[in-house]
Formats: sequence, structure tokens, C-alpha cells
Amino acid sequence: MIKTYNARVQNNNISYLLEGKQGNQMRYNFTNGNVITNKYPSITLRNRYAQELLESSLLFANNTVVLERTEEEYPGELDALKKENNETPTEKQPKTEEVKGIRTTDEVIAYVNERFDKDCKTLATAMKHASKAGLIFPDFNE
Repeated sequence: MIKTYNARVQNNNISYLLEGKQGNQMRYNFTNGNVITNKYPSITLRNRYAQELLESSLLFANNTVVLERTEEEYPGELDALKKENNETPTEKQPKTEEVKGIRTTDEVIAYVNERFDKDCKTLATAMKHASKAGLIFPDFNE
């Protein structure tokens, strides 16, 4: 994907230095601007990482840098990119189960010991086993 960006500043040329998540730095040199004819400097990027870094920066969020146009470098590239974004796996919500009617510490310990064949002596160990299994005790007050 080839993307062309404009820097909305009244300069002939301007350069921005952006830092990535791992500490790597990229310099973006916007050129071919013209102050007299009110033409903004631009840059054309083919590198996907450089495009994503620029689009996730504050410059792009504050409309200092705007996307002018997008072109496909290879036929069908835009469709493949859309399909890739749609197939991102969603995280499954952990399965939880509410156990009502348990109000005291002794009842929690007894319930966990009976259900999971454990020998818990303290509330902390019983709650640890219950949280691993996704049990919630809504009526329990410590």
C-alpha cells in the first residue's frame, strides 16, 4: 500500500522525528512544499511500519499530518488488508458462575472443599481455587 501524507504547515520542507514502542526512531522528511502558492509539504510511504507509526502519532491525531491519498501497490492488496483486519481474534470472556446463598467464610471454605475435593483451611486458599474455576460469591461479605 502506498500512502501519501501532507504536513499542514506553512513551510517548504519540514522534518519530524517519531519514536516507536521499542525505542527505535524514524525521521519523516516532508518535502516539495511551497509557501508562496500555499502548497503543503508531503511524503510518500510504502513501508507499513512507517505508515502505522505515523498514523498512531499525535501529529496525525491533531491533524497536523493528514492522509492525502492511498494507492494499491499490488492488485487486491486493499481487499487482503480488510480481510486481515476482520479476522483478528477476539478474546474470550472467562466463564464465571455465581454461587448464591453463601454468606460466611466457613460456608465458602466448605463449598470449595466439597466441590473440588480440596482440603482448604483458610479463606485465601479457598478463594484462590474459586477464582481459578470462575466462581463468584455475590452474597458473601467478609
